[in-house]
Amino acid sequence: KQTVVRRLSNKQWQTVIDLAKQKAKDNVKEERSVFILSCLYGMYLRISELTASKRWTPTMGDFFKDSDGNWWFKTVGKGNKARQIAVSPAMLQALKHYRKTYLSLTVLPKLNEQTPLIGHVRNPNRAITNERPIRNLVQAYFDAAADLLYKIDPEEAENLYSATVHWLRHTGISEDVKV
Repeated sequence: KQTVVRRLSNKQWQTVIDLAKQKAKDNVKEERSVFILSCLYGMYLRISELTASKRWTPTMGDFFKDSDGNWWFKTVGKGNKARQIAVSPAMLQALKHYRKTYLSLTVLPKLNEQTPLIGHVRNPNRAITNERPIRNLVQAYFDAAADLLYKIDPEEAENLYSATVHWLRHTGISEDVKV
């Protein structure tokens, strides 16, 4: 029996993120989708770490630069544990692009900035508190990417149809371990 590998292949991830970036060229509101996908993949965030809760509200001020010039993101995750995540150059570019293009903010966050990491679609200044819209958004991109892949590689498509949001975390971690 073959074990299910709960991560996306490079082809699947590239199809998903390319599709999101292409849609963002036609509709600036899709920049939010690109950023959400980037956070899940590039910082290995759990979906619960993108949304506000009683214990934690992720904000732009949670990004910070250390004395060596490295960028970090602090979060409170599973088990109410605080952790700091190294922000890769690709993720820093995604952050800058999102802030400038979608939020019309300075490219880098200010110290203690309270802008929500992910705001509501209609009100970016109000933190999203429900995981379902993010889960649905990611699933819609997985399905659309699978539909595209189906024409050229049905096996890759089938795998992507069964993927969940959490697979992005596993994919990002797996890619970094390879480097």
